Amino acid sequence: YVPPDAFVSLPPALILNPTFMIGPYDSMPSSGKMVVAIKNQSLPGYAPGGKNYVNAEDAATAAANALTMGRIGQCYILGGENLTFLEAFQKMAQVVGSNAPKIKMPKPILLAFGYVSGLFAKITKKPPQVSYAMAQIACDTHYYSPKKAVDELDLPQRPIEEGIKECYQWLNENGYFAK
Repeated sequence: YVPPDAFVSLPPALILNPTFMIGPYDSMPSSGKMVVAIKNQSLPGYAPGGKNYVNAEDAATAAANALTMGRIGQCYILGGENLTFLEAFQKMAQVVGSNAPKIKMPKPILLAFGYVSGLFAKITKKPPQVSYAMAQIACDTHYYSPKKAVDELDLPQRPIEEGIKECYQWLNENGYFAK
């Protein structure tokens, strides 16, 4: 049992849910791995799913705006464009001057690859290329509407190609591509 007044001392809060962010300063890289793979032509194919992509700087702008414009207790999706993996890879390829993969990987093959990759990761103690969970996620569509964040937080909606270009330039300037 939790007494009704137990949460009275909690500070006011709101929740920001950024989708797949792409932009500069991706030092690991995380989302930039896709840009690197497209530039290096190292993807054998593309997954059947899709996701929502947002410019990292657009998400940062909305996060800053949330400090003064956000409503306490609300959740905001900081999103941009809903794209299939093929559409996203085509946009990335166009920006980096490369070719997008042309082969759609069937779901059973992608899931089997994720499973086997996970087994090898356990044996070698190295991270898998693609885990089973990642393969499952890549087969689904994760599409969202950022309308509430656009309306209430002035979330910019720049074309994702701008975020891809900024990501690529930053990765290139920081030595992520062979010279």
